[in-house]
Amino acid sequence: MQHTPSHIFFLPDWRSGNPYQNLLATGVRSAGYSINFANYPSTTFPLLSLLRAHSAVSVIHLHWINAYLAPILWSGNRLKFYIRLLQMAADVLLVQMRGVKVVWTVHNRFSHESEHPAREIIARRLLARLVSRMIFHSEDARAEIQRLLAINLLRRSVVIPHGHYIGLYPTDASRERQLRSQFEIKDDDTVLLFFGNLRRYKGISQLLHAFQLAPHCRLKLIIAGKPFDQGLAEEVATASKNDPRIQPYLDFIPDVDVGPLYAVSHIAVIPFERTLTSGSAILALSQGKALLLPEEARLIGLPDQRGTVFYGNDGLLETLQQLPSKAELAAMGKMNFEAAKTLDWKTIGRQVAKVYTH
Repeated sequence: MQHTPSHIFFLPDWRSGNPYQNLLATGVRSAGYSINFANYPSTTFPLLSLLRAHSAVSVIHLHWINAYLAPILWSGNRLKFYIRLLQMAADVLLVQMRGVKVVWTVHNRFSHESEHPAREIIARRLLARLVSRMIFHSEDARAEIQRLLAINLLRRSVVIPHGHYIGLYPTDASRERQLRSQFEIKDDDTVLLFFGNLRRYKGISQLLHAFQLAPHCRLKLIIAGKPFDQGLAEEVATASKNDPRIQPYLDFIPDVDVGPLYAVSHIAVIPFERTLTSGSAILALSQGKALLLPEEARLIGLPDQRGTVFYGNDGLLETLQQLPSKAELAAMGKMNFEAAKTLDWKTIGRQVAKVYTH
């Protein structure tokens, strides 16, 4: 059964609280495609089940595969693990036999906070061999996955950057003033912002530890985001009690507060561990802010690294003690904003659309 290359399904549907898929869909639609969204059906053959429910599908685009791999990774003994691997292989192959392409955008090395990395490597290696095409957001990310999975991906993958978030979160002068008062920000403070959901893999514990050891009295750290781990929330709360320079905003951050949070900050700190791409980094670029990143984050593929301060292993404390001046950070932020402008979704969407037809 052949389909015209027009009906695309994005899986899973993670649009709530994350603008990435909607913006990409808009870009792909500009190339004449119809985009639909769905979650993985709870069946033995999820992709085949989706195809049976929507016969006009021509491409299934996998964005995050956590839920797809979960039944395999949690399958108990080795026999069940390999049986479910074979079921996944059959699922992908049966869909492709019906003329439907399966495309996979690889965002991570592993599922966040993976408890079965060895099994996950096996499952991801098999999926990489089966899908029609793979998309990476940087050459370094592709090279990292080639090394991790020990397979050559050059002929079966393309590199397409992550789009910007310019204009999505406008600022508000009144709310800026409220936040400055709430966080007790003085004119001579240098404000660091950690923004996003609070999860262990994001390196927040290491950030808190290093920041509390940094003696600079005019540093301020805002931790803004919803905790996914009660222990981590308590850790942030304790740190803020011990060090008044640490200001928590532990809640879901409404869109109207995103722009003002960046406006009162001078540099966005993203101490992520084990990630290939970072929407948080792209958001900081789009807000015209300098970045503070670990060395390993070079592989996320920033369009211009001159607006980023990188630190090595165990080097965060030293870097915090030697941050550039606020004027230098502002200049770095301007470079980042100009770099973000190059990441327009229409161009990116049309690049993705070409993947569907080649």
